[in-house]
Amino acid sequence: MADVILVLNAGSSSKVSVWVIPANEELMIARRTREVAGIT
Repeated sequence: MADVILVLNAGSSSKVSVWVIPANEELMIARRTREVAGIT
């Protein structure tokens, strides 16, 4: 079962990012990938 995470952009209330995380492990991998890519 996947978790759906809604993230509100602090800079613009009209922008909403929807992340579907199949597993906590993949969440950690995705977080690390964003760190390596320089995306915060």
